[in-house]
Amino acid sequence: PIINSKGKHYRWKIAYDPHAADGNGELKATLGDETVTLALTPEARLRGAIFDRFGLAIYEGGGQWTRIYLDDVEYTVGPAK
Repeated sequence: PIINSKGKHYRWKIAYDPHAADGNGELKATLGDETVTLALTPEARLRGAIFDRFGLAIYEGGGQWTRIYLDDVEYTVGPAK
């Protein structure tokens, strides 16, 4: 989504469910009111990806500087299965 910041705050969330999508895993990213869901394929699951990092990618465009502040960041994990 295109973010029109103008001082507005956006809630965001990234959630991974390893049991969704018929056991292949599913990643959901939410920004504000928009959610995008990515179901992993069996091939992707077999590659052994580990979700152990988080990052932001900044793309040039629009000619404006944007400051991003992350606050109240929570990390949760369940027991390995």
